[in-house]
Amino acid sequence: MKLERKVLTNILSKIEEYDRIVVFRHTSPDFDALGTQWGLVEFLKANFPSKTIYSLGYTNVEVGHNLFPNSDEVSDEELKKAPFLAIVVDTATSKRISDDRALLASYLIKIDHHPNVDPYGDINLVKDEAGAAAELMTYVLTSKVFKKYELTKDAAKYLYVGVIGDTGRYQFTNTTKDTLKAGAILMEYGFDLQKEVHNPMYLKTLKDLEVQKTIMSNFKISEKGVAYYHLSDEELNRLGIDSDEAKIYMGMFGSLEEVPIWVCFAEDKREGNYRCSIRSRDVVINEVAAKYGGGGHKQASGARPKNYEETLALIKDLDNLL
Repeated sequence: MKLERKVLTNILSKIEEYDRIVVFRHTSPDFDALGTQWGLVEFLKANFPSKTIYSLGYTNVEVGHNLFPNSDEVSDEELKKAPFLAIVVDTATSKRISDDRALLASYLIKIDHHPNVDPYGDINLVKDEAGAAAELMTYVLTSKVFKKYELTKDAAKYLYVGVIGDTGRYQFTNTTKDTLKAGAILMEYGFDLQKEVHNPMYLKTLKDLEVQKTIMSNFKISEKGVAYYHLSDEELNRLGIDSDEAKIYMGMFGSLEEVPIWVCFAEDKREGNYRCSIRSRDVVINEVAAKYGGGGHKQASGARPKNYEETLALIKDLDNLL
């Protein structure tokens, strides 16, 4: 992956300049958001021990409870008491930053791999050809510009989680030779792939089996082959999962030959709408997602239908797309 030396130099210059650095990621974090965030945080803590480094973002119930530390809790008063550098990772728009206090920063750096529809940073390092934000971050932290600093084993492990999390262990269409190379670079740091990565990421519990049973008993297939399921607030409470967690189970539809697109709808009482995730093998679906208050990658997007009727309209639009 080719990165402009000038941009990397400017990023490193700001990291070296500020005594306080806060790393942010997007709401409803996935493996890539958390992996990129914690990979960078561990890198900064290891190489700049005299600096104050915070990792902020609200709840990570969806993924990562076996993999990542909890986010820091920092008061407004503490955050505002002196200038700080904000680095926001894996977040396409400022509205999706989990903790909008990122916008209070004296200087803001955006590092992301989504289409750059909102260049909200003072520096915007965006490569939408990267399979994961963690892939991009790997190339940043192992570049010649950063060569005097060390990438630690823990930082490499977190980044590796992000890489395989967003590429489905290299199965998705966003996987490139640069993605595979990034994974190989990170594995050189010696973490235990099975015990420290795959087991905490992919081992299931009996609760997961109960969720899968509910989904398998209620999913539907549209006229054109879109697989979709709804989980109501009542069902989420019964199953003991959050609306953020509902999309974890979408993968069971991704290997079905007759299903080109698969969709999860989870009622979100807090927001008064549905949290929707859309995936496809090769169909471009992000424009449909954008119609319903979302967006994202060509084959992996999210949306926010306002009610049950809009969820069905979204499925109809995907049918029309097919």
